[in-house]
Amino acid sequence: MTINGWDIQVATVRGVIAKARATVEDLQTEETTLQNAVTSAAGSSNSPVILQALTECYEEYLSALLNSGTIRGDNACNSTSDAVDHYVRGDEEMAGNANRLAGESPVAGANEDSIGGGR
Repeated sequence: MTINGWDIQVATVRGVIAKARATVEDLQTEETTLQNAVTSAAGSSNSPVILQALTECYEEYLSALLNSGTIRGDNACNSTSDAVDHYVRGDEEMAGNANRLAGESPVAGANEDSIGGGR
């Protein structure tokens, strides 16, 4: 597969990143909801064994899973945002260079020998 060029719709990409960040934030909120549900269920059981089992399940598995998802989501959003920023800066630099070079003229006398002038 050949890629002939890049054309990133920056505003669209930034919108997608914002939605992804919101989803990651929702994941953090859901972690609190899950923790409260585990605490409530454990309390309702009136059993120290069930309390311990639910608490360990939450602390050793569910919380770690949610934290991992949150960290990965944050990293993906940050890295993608950085990549878009670099893309934009690169476009601006290339455009600036093109404008600068378009306004330059060849140095007079630089090619005199090749066009019959000089000696």
